Amino acid sequence: MSLSNSFKNIVVVGAGLTTALLIQEKGGYEVTVVAETLPSDPKTYVHCMLYWRERKCLTGGLNFQGAYHVIYRGSDERERKIQNDTFKVMWNLSAPGGEAEGCFRRLKTMEYYYDKLEVNADEMPGFQEIPEHALAPGTKCGYSFDTYVIDPPVYLNYLMSRFIAHGGTVIRGAVQHVNQIVEGGAFIYSRGRASPAPADTNLEFTNSSRVGRLPWVYLAAEPIEPGISA
Repeated sequence: MSLSNSFKNIVVVGAGLTTALLIQEKGGYEVTVVAETLPSDPKTYVHCMLYWRERKCLTGGLNFQGAYHVIYRGSDERERKIQNDTFKVMWNLSAPGGEAEGCFRRLKTMEYYYDKLEVNADEMPGFQEIPEHALAPGTKCGYSFDTYVIDPPVYLNYLMSRFIAHGGTVIRGAVQHVNQIVEGGAFIYSRGRASPAPADTNLEFTNSSRVGRLPWVYLAAEPIEPGISA
């Protein structure tokens, strides 16, 4: 892979499509995605791990269960801003009539807490405190708000199509060593737990989650254990 005179070459390993797309659309870069498994492949265990991997990319690597955006309960203002910015982008993509509407489902969710917790989430549509008489048994406070969930297979194919349409390149392949892909440019390593790291890379951030297929659900409720924060 040669470095263009006018564009910087960036390689994204492991199909981190959101990362690749954002860089490609920014301009000034030639972005290449290298991955063994692509969104259009038949479903296998490794293919499912692609969904988990991209779920963490598209949510900024934060604690979103099954690509389901909830309110931030921590105190880190930088992380709060990342989550708020992420929500704005995804909420706009999920708008009725938008190009990516079919990748999402908007729904109202309710969170109940076993300990008293003040939450500032006015940026979430429809955010309001649940009245005391309507709380789940044993909980001390709760909040309701509008959010979205993502259909990973549909959304990943949308990202791939958008990436290619903006001039991105996709190569199917495995990377065993960083020397295979770095020739004067930069590379971004975005993998799932199912794939081993290439040699000479020692920074890894493991993630795990779970998801259930419930297409009829438009209202979600989640009890939060004491002391747990997102």
